Amino acid sequence: MKYLITYGKPGPGGAPRRLPDGVSIDTVSGSCRAAGVEFLEGVSRGWAKRELATWLSEPYAVAASRLGRVDPPTESVVTDGVDLRPSRLAAIMESARLHTLTMLEELALPHAESDYVDEAITHGYVCPAEDELGTAVWVPIDRPRMRLRDRVRSLFVADYLNTPYEYESSFFVCHRCEAARFDEDAKWMGFCRKHLRPSHTVARVLGDEAPASAAVGEDDSQKNVS
Repeated sequence: MKYLITYGKPGPGGAPRRLPDGVSIDTVSGSCRAAGVEFLEGVSRGWAKRELATWLSEPYAVAASRLGRVDPPTESVVTDGVDLRPSRLAAIMESARLHTLTMLEELALPHAESDYVDEAITHGYVCPAEDELGTAVWVPIDRPRMRLRDRVRSLFVADYLNTPYEYESSFFVCHRCEAARFDEDAKWMGFCRKHLRPSHTVARVLGDEAPASAAVGEDDSQKNVS
C-alpha cells in the first residue's frame, strides 16, 4: 500500500515525538474515528453553530491534542471574526462533510490513493509520533487557521494511516444515505443495515433514484475559513 512507505518516515527534525504514557495507536485511532463520524452524522442531521462549537472544543480538541494541548478550537476557527449567517455556516459544514466523504470513498478502495493524504502530511495536519512501546502512530494536529474541512479530514487521515487495512476491508460510504460505516458485511451489500427490513429485504429510500451528491464549494475568498 502506497502510504505504508510514508508511514515509517520520521517527522521533520528527526525522530517522531513521544505520546503521553497510556496513549496507544488504538487510543488515537479510536478518538479520531469517533470524532470524525460524529461530525459527519451531526452535519447530516442539521447541526448549527452551537453544536459545531461543542464538537470543536470537545471530541475534536481531544483527538487533535495528543502531542500537547493548544487552546481548544472555538467558533472563531469557523467565523474568523466574521458573524456568519446560519445559512453560510451550514454551507461551510456541508462542504466539509462532502469533501470528507469524497476522500473517504477514495480511501475505501483497494490500493487506495488520495492526493489529500499527501497534502495532509506535507502541511503538517497529521504528524508521526511514537507511543511508550515505540509503536509508530500518526496523530492529527490542531493548527491555527485550518479550514474546517482540513480539521475533519485530518482525523480520518490519521486513522487511515494507523489502520489502513480496516478501510480496505470494512469501511464504506452508504450510497443510499451517505453514512460512513465500518462494517464488512454492509460494505459487501453496498448499503447500511438500517436499510434492511426485518425480513432482510432492502427498504426503499425516498429519493433513492437521485441521491444528493453535489458538493457545496468554498471559493478562494473563503480560504481563511476553517
